[in-house]
Amino acid sequence: MSRYYAVTLDDLAHARVAYERGEPRDLFYRVALALMADAEAGRGPFTVVEGLAVLLQSWNLGYYRRAGHRFDEAHYEAIGELLKSNQDDLARLRERPIETLADGDQAVVERLFGRFAAVLGPVGSAKSLHLLAPRWFPIFDNYILDAFHVWGRDGRAYWRFMTAIKAQVQMVGGERAAGANVVKGLDELSFCRFTLKLPEFDPPEWIELDGRAGRSPAIAVAVASADAGFAGQQRGWKSEEMRRLFRQGVSIADAARAVGVDYAFAYGVYKRWKEKGGQ
Repeated sequence: MSRYYAVTLDDLAHARVAYERGEPRDLFYRVALALMADAEAGRGPFTVVEGLAVLLQSWNLGYYRRAGHRFDEAHYEAIGELLKSNQDDLARLRERPIETLADGDQAVVERLFGRFAAVLGPVGSAKSLHLLAPRWFPIFDNYILDAFHVWGRDGRAYWRFMTAIKAQVQMVGGERAAGANVVKGLDELSFCRFTLKLPEFDPPEWIELDGRAGRSPAIAVAVASADAGFAGQQRGWKSEEMRRLFRQGVSIADAARAVGVDYAFAYGVYKRWKEKGGQ
């Protein structure tokens, strides 16, 4: 089951400062948005596809470095066809805030993501859709999806991720409290925590989703006391191994993956380890 973590407006403000300090590629995001806005308004010499290309060839460069993924004329034309064939759906979603996400939106979200992913890959699909509808489509990378317990990379997985982001937006009071850039702000917070692994961010408090969008999530805090999971010799060994990794500066998520436990259990170990002075 996918999950989300507790977030506050202070968290978003903190992340904005850390993100600007730690991620210089944010320039390409702002340039891409400006180029696309000019193109849509009939200003300037660039097209919407060229605006997207600025982001894809910077933020998604790894995709094009792999065999078979070339940003050539055929790829450029394929992106243009994507925008043309899906322009009606994109236009309807562009001005909607993600907090209005409802069960009836699932089909169009899965359809759009699948079509874009076939051309741009899953990560490139999310980034491109976000540029086309910044208030609606969230960005992800593989570190972030893993942290949210979203294991697939298809349209259904992206839908689950969107329901988690919607829950976080609701938690901070929606756009009324957090502003129209709240979806990007949440990506910056997750990027600082799970991709950059900045030590200044405390381990998050995870909350499980009930799997349905458009409703108040049936939540249960997924961070339990480590006492609940410390039964058995195997878990005792894994706990000691994680403490060793924590002493080496390994993150909670990476330690959990290394020893084969879920994030909630690893966080319980980490919490007790910190309470004992990191010993």
